[in-house]
Amino acid sequence: MEVQAFNLFGLPLWFMYVIAVVEVVSGIGVLVPRYSAIAAALAACNMAGALVMHLTHGQTAAAFVPFVLLVSSIAVVFLRGGIRQLASLKAG
Repeated sequence: MEVQAFNLFGLPLWFMYVIAVVEVVSGIGVLVPRYSAIAAALAACNMAGALVMHLTHGQTAAAFVPFVLLVSSIAVVFLRGGIRQLASLKAG
């Protein structure tokens, strides 16, 4: 099913593995308090891309899950003090 989706979106199949690694890393990172905001920001970027791909290819119903995960990831970033964490990455 994912192969068909990536073909429909015009993305190379190797990119599917990149996305999978990003999802696993961000999923594990959210469970580690020190990295949770950074991992949630990574997940939010991933879900923003998924949302754009679904909406631009007429898959409005399939865009619901990425939207919910995007909002949840953004909430985690803010609730875990992620703005300070992300700013410290930029400064240091």
